[in-house]
Amino acid sequence: DREIGEAAARQIVIRDGNIVQDWRE
Repeated sequence: DREIGEAAARQIVIRDGNIVQDWRE
């Protein structure tokens, strides 16, 4: 899905419907 691709690019982890920003380097 396009949203999932963008989320992966922004390193965003979606858990239980909640969007958690994973700040990894």
